[in-house]
Amino acid sequence: MQASTLPEETARSSGASPRTRPSFLRSVWFELLGLLLFVAIFNLLPGIGSALNDASLILLGIVLALVPAVLWLLFFYRMDRAEPEPKRLVIGVYLAGGLLAAALYIPIFGYLFAVDSWLPQYWWSQLLGGILVVGVVSMAIVYAAVRVVVFDNPEFDERLDGIIYAVAAGLGVATVNNFAYVLQHGGVNLDVG
Repeated sequence: MQASTLPEETARSSGASPRTRPSFLRSVWFELLGLLLFVAIFNLLPGIGSALNDASLILLGIVLALVPAVLWLLFFYRMDRAEPEPKRLVIGVYLAGGLLAAALYIPIFGYLFAVDSWLPQYWWSQLLGGILVVGVVSMAIVYAAVRVVVFDNPEFDERLDGIIYAVAAGLGVATVNNFAYVLQHGGVNLDVG
């Protein structure tokens, strides 16, 4: 893997500030409008939660878990306008992160570390366990997804590429965590404040 110049250096040499690039501003507005629309739909429809059965609440929870991940993935993908990464690789890393999380979370957190038995007991165990166990394992899964899928690929040729791929893998991990939460709780509770 060869690292080329930073996007800021490229933007500086072309005379454009990285903070005022049109692609950055479009990405920010796209993300904000998407998230606001997403939140508005569920806040402007009173009583939607009480009108749905259990299967519908689970399906809705899965959609609620997936939409923010897709919006964030689009946001970061649009940030890489100079030399965009192939969509198949970005989606592949997203799926690899999700699959690795699905395969490894229960064995690691449920059996190896048994976090449910000690993590919620004290504030300091939540802090240290959340950082040193959950955080480190989650980032190891993200690293593994990037390393296995794209690290040796010729498309991985800039520093920003690592950020794009790591974000995609992290969103895959987060999506699986959100799916697991929805399934463990039998759907979503839309009436929570």
